[in-house]
Amino acid sequence: MLKSALAQLLGRLSYSIYLVHISMLMIANFVTERLVGSTPDGHAAFSLPLAALATVAALGGIILDSLVTHRWIEVPWRERGRRITVAMAD
Repeated sequence: MLKSALAQLLGRLSYSIYLVHISMLMIANFVTERLVGSTPDGHAAFSLPLAALATVAALGGIILDSLVTHRWIEVPWRERGRRITVAMAD
């Protein structure tokens, strides 16, 4: 199972997922509360099917954002760090 393409992708994105998940969950919570309202205890007031849809949408947003940050932030800065390390070693 861990050799599947999805598992490999999630493994490569794991650090980016770690970095973006809290902000994305906060945004998802804010949006759902504005769209459907909230209960007196502060939770979004929506049905189970809508909650499942919101969860899938939040996970999709986290993965999409992680793809972007991995490609445009994590990988380039990792390469810069390697170049600096090699230059300092010479």
